Amino acid sequence: MQEYSSEEIVLSNKQIIKGSCVLTDSGEVIPIELQESAEEFLSSEHNYKFLENFKNKEIFLVGCGENFILPSMKIRKLVHESGFKLEWGTTRGALNIFNLLVEDSRDCFALLI
Repeated sequence: MQEYSSEEIVLSNKQIIKGSCVLTDSGEVIPIELQESAEEFLSSEHNYKFLENFKNKEIFLVGCGENFILPSMKIRKLVHESGFKLEWGTTRGALNIFNLLVEDSRDCFALLI
């Protein structure tokens, strides 16, 4: 990531992301239509299944927007049961941690709101 604002994320390759997405450590950007909060998205049985696509990853980062909102015990339990280590914070914080993990060649992905 090169730049971040509440309206967009500019990646180091100059790609501009508007709206919610998933970033992977391999550089994949997956746009997500998200009308709810990260908590509501992950609580939904239909949307929660998207985690199955990332079973080969170790760390799941969630950027929940500009303000930090603590995830519920339900979400922490669901993510833990899926085998991921959860890092939850503001979108800017999640992006910073994501960049460090990618530089360290860690298996990770990030849901950015």
